Amino acid sequence: MTKAAKKDAELIAQAVVADPGRFAERRDAYHAIVPNGQRCPVTGLKHGKLYELLSKEGAARGVVRVAHLVGPGSKRGITLFHVGDMLDFLDGLASERFSRE
Repeated sequence: MTKAAKKDAELIAQAVVADPGRFAERRDAYHAIVPNGQRCPVTGLKHGKLYELLSKEGAARGVVRVAHLVGPGSKRGITLFHVGDMLDFLDGLASERFSRE
């Protein structure tokens, strides 16, 4: 793992929601990626980090379900991620990090 990737993994692990029960009722729901410059209320991650994780080459792409909603003739759409999948992914990163310490 590169130094930058290791730093990213540590930042992501720190961003895990401190109170997992807070979103327990929404675990089987989708949430939109927040606008640029804002933090996601579910994960605590910013817009850019969410897109990085959920991109085709992103670390979370094979684990987290993603939906792109684009209307007919539209150039832009909205990207949604599955809340439960994302929280499980982040929990896995945190568990991996803490098991090494």
